[in-house]
Formats: sequence, C-alpha cells, structure tokens
Amino acid sequence: MDMARSLNGTTEVIKLKGRFDILAINKFGNETSKHLDDQSTQKLELDLGEVTYMDSSAVGALFVLHDKVKRVGKTISLTSAHGIVRRTLDNMCIGILIPVL
Repeated sequence: MDMARSLNGTTEVIKLKGRFDILAINKFGNETSKHLDDQSTQKLELDLGEVTYMDSSAVGALFVLHDKVKRVGKTISLTSAHGIVRRTLDNMCIGILIPVL
C-alpha cells in the first residue's frame, strides 16, 4: 500500500492507495502516528478512494488509530470509500466511531 500526506488548512490528509491488509498494517501505523502531536492540525482525514481491498486487520488498525487520535484531542474521518472497501466498512460498523464521508 502506498500513502501520501498533504495538509489542507488544519486537516492532515493521508491518501491511501492499493491493498490495505495485514501486510500494510505496520507501515500504516508508523506513518499515521508520525504527525499526531503536530499542533498545527486538528483533524486527520484518510482518503480511501484508491484503496482496492481492505481486510478485517485494516479495520482493526482504523479503530486503533481512532483511539490514538482521540487521545491527542483531534478528530478523524474516512473519505471516498467505494465498492468493496465501503461495504467492508459498513459491515464492520466502523461508522459508529469514525465518520465515513
């Protein structure tokens, strides 16, 4: 999985691309945790528009990230999910904790 980071005002946007599965979990955790203490951002947005597959370990990693983001007083949202990725998120009820836009 590839990841690209950008800033949009006070929102950190991380665009994910490819398969988000157990093989990508360590990279995802390391990359998303790097900037959580950055005081210039208040929100983390994960753009899932180019994610082609997501398994349950990836959903678990999203729950872990949600907890980390919440502990530092920020918010998180998921955007652009479609197809099998959107169905996976819906089936796992992730929208209860993390807004899926």
